[in-house]
Amino acid sequence: MILRIALAIVVIVCLALPAAASEPNPKSFIATASGANTLLAAESGRAYTIHALAVLATSDTPVSFYLHNDDNMLLGDASNKITVDAAGVGGPAGFVLGYNEKGWMATDAFNEAVEINLSGATPVIVLVLYSLRP
Repeated sequence: MILRIALAIVVIVCLALPAAASEPNPKSFIATASGANTLLAAESGRAYTIHALAVLATSDTPVSFYLHNDDNMLLGDASNKITVDAAGVGGPAGFVLGYNEKGWMATDAFNEAVEINLSGATPVIVLVLYSLRP
């Protein structure tokens, strides 16, 4: 009987603890459309933390980008975009944020996608390391 009570208490305590964030997950993506391109789809009851990011130009045509979720600018904004250009004339060939354990940026609410917004239909390669948090 005492063992059952102790087990019940352990289960209740474990259920009351907040869920831990997931381990960082890698994802690669090629954004091709002008405007918003979904990088990470919305997850029910979860939010994203971005630990590392690389955006690489695939063309000599410069293209500018910024990252956002629904109402929150994560990196740059419509007036302050980051430009990449494979030829290196209109901007660097790529943009990199190295690994940061605590994260460079995060969505500000649950159930929100992370999008990369492009100034034109010039493809870019996006590599991201992210985790989901409850």
